[in-house]
Amino acid sequence: MPQLEMVTYMSQLFWLFVFFTLYYAITTKYTLPTVSASLKTRKKFLAAYSSDISSSDLEEKETLVAYEGLFTESFAVTKKAMDNRNKQILVYSEESFQKANSELFASANQAFISSVGNLEAYKNVTK
Repeated sequence: MPQLEMVTYMSQLFWLFVFFTLYYAITTKYTLPTVSASLKTRKKFLAAYSSDISSSDLEEKETLVAYEGLFTESFAVTKKAMDNRNKQILVYSEESFQKANSELFASANQAFISSVGNLEAYKNVTK
């Protein structure tokens, strides 16, 4: 196998050294400065706009707190209004039932009582 011959080791090591030396030189002269400049530009950009981002986050938090406060307040007002309305409905229904029993069903109640009395009297007579 030609790749394992000891005669070619030195030439392979020489070209390996030449290739990686050129690669290192090109990388350090051209590629790394470009990447470094891009990273510095990005860092400056983020530093310049981080204050805007933090102020918008603060504004968002303040808006959420205000919204939650308004929601809680409106919930309390709605609950109070519903409770008052329920109380009014209960009072109205009680008054209506009492009025219906005393005025509208008075004759029906007396007729029922007299019919029950008549039935009791009939039972007593037929015994």
